[in-house]
Amino acid sequence: MQMTEDYGATADLFREIGQIEEAYRYVWLADRPSRLDEESGSKFSAIHQTTQALSTPPNRIPEKPLADAQSLLEDGAQTRERILDLLAKVTP
Repeated sequence: MQMTEDYGATADLFREIGQIEEAYRYVWLADRPSRLDEESGSKFSAIHQTTQALSTPPNRIPEKPLADAQSLLEDGAQTRERILDLLAKVTP
Protein backbone atom coordinates (compact mmCIF):
# COMPACT_ATOMS: atom_id res chain seq x y z
CA MET A 1 0.00 0.00 0.00
CA GLN A 2 2.92 2.32 0.58
CA MET A 3 3.75 2.08 -3.13
CA THR A 4 0.26 3.16 -4.17
CA GLU A 5 0.41 6.15 -1.80
CA ASP A 6 -2.75 5.06 -0.02
CA TYR A 7 -1.35 6.45 3.20
CA GLY A 8 -4.66 6.36 5.07
CA ALA A 9 -5.09 2.63 4.51
CA THR A 10 -1.44 2.02 5.35
CA ALA A 11 -1.95 3.90 8.61
CA ASP A 12 -4.96 1.73 9.41
CA LEU A 13 -2.94 -1.43 8.82
CA PHE A 14 -0.08 -0.28 11.04
CA ARG A 15 -2.56 0.66 13.75
CA GLU A 16 -4.17 -2.81 13.55
CA ILE A 17 -0.83 -4.55 14.08
CA GLY A 18 0.06 -2.29 16.98
CA GLN A 19 2.73 -0.14 15.33
CA ILE A 20 1.24 3.14 16.47
CA GLU A 21 4.20 5.44 15.69
CA GLU A 22 4.30 4.11 12.10
CA ALA A 23 0.53 4.54 11.88
CA TYR A 24 0.86 8.19 12.94
CA ARG A 25 3.55 8.70 10.32
CA TYR A 26 1.19 7.56 7.58
CA VAL A 27 -1.71 9.56 9.00
CA TRP A 28 0.57 12.59 8.74
CA LEU A 29 1.57 11.67 5.16
CA ALA A 30 -2.10 11.23 4.28
CA ASP A 31 -2.69 14.80 5.50
CA ARG A 32 -5.43 13.67 7.88
CA PRO A 33 -4.45 15.42 11.11
CA SER A 34 -7.91 14.81 12.57
CA ARG A 35 -6.89 11.14 12.93
CA LEU A 36 -3.89 12.02 15.11
CA ASP A 37 -4.23 11.54 18.84
CA GLU A 38 -2.97 14.90 20.16
CA GLU A 39 -2.53 13.44 23.63
CA SER A 40 -0.37 10.54 22.48
CA GLY A 41 2.87 12.48 22.71
CA SER A 42 4.02 11.05 19.38
CA LYS A 43 6.46 12.96 17.22
CA PHE A 44 3.81 13.48 14.56
CA SER A 45 1.20 14.89 16.93
CA ALA A 46 3.85 17.31 18.23
CA ILE A 47 4.73 18.29 14.66
CA HIS A 48 1.06 18.86 13.89
CA GLN A 49 0.60 21.05 16.97
CA THR A 50 3.66 23.12 16.03
CA THR A 51 2.59 23.57 12.42
CA GLN A 52 -0.89 24.60 13.57
CA ALA A 53 0.68 27.26 15.80
CA LEU A 54 2.83 28.46 12.88
CA SER A 55 -0.28 28.78 10.70
CA THR A 56 -1.94 31.23 13.07
CA PRO A 57 -1.75 34.79 11.68
CA PRO A 58 -0.16 37.49 13.85
CA ASN A 59 -2.26 39.84 15.94
CA ARG A 60 -2.41 43.20 14.20
CA ILE A 61 -3.21 46.60 15.71
CA PRO A 62 -3.43 48.85 12.63
CA GLU A 63 -4.81 51.86 14.52
CA LYS A 64 -1.66 51.93 16.73
CA PRO A 65 1.43 51.63 14.51
CA LEU A 66 3.97 51.33 17.33
CA ALA A 67 1.96 48.72 19.18
CA ASP A 68 1.44 46.91 15.87
CA ALA A 69 5.20 46.91 15.23
CA GLN A 70 5.86 45.60 18.76
CA SER A 71 3.28 42.88 18.30
CA LEU A 72 4.82 41.85 14.98
CA LEU A 73 8.29 41.72 16.56
CA GLU A 74 7.01 39.50 19.36
CA ASP A 75 5.21 37.27 16.88
CA GLY A 76 8.39 37.01 14.82
CA ALA A 77 10.33 35.90 17.89
CA GLN A 78 7.68 33.28 18.73
CA THR A 79 7.71 32.08 15.13
CA ARG A 80 11.49 31.60 15.20
CA GLU A 81 11.18 29.63 18.45
CA ARG A 82 8.44 27.44 16.94
CA ILE A 83 10.51 26.78 13.82
CA LEU A 84 13.49 25.78 15.96
CA ASP A 85 11.18 23.52 17.97
CA LEU A 86 9.83 21.97 14.77
CA LEU A 87 13.34 21.38 13.43
CA ALA A 88 14.36 19.77 16.70
CA LYS A 89 11.41 17.37 16.43
CA VAL A 90 12.21 16.24 12.89
CA THR A 91 16.01 16.13 13.13
CA PRO A 92 17.42 12.81 14.27
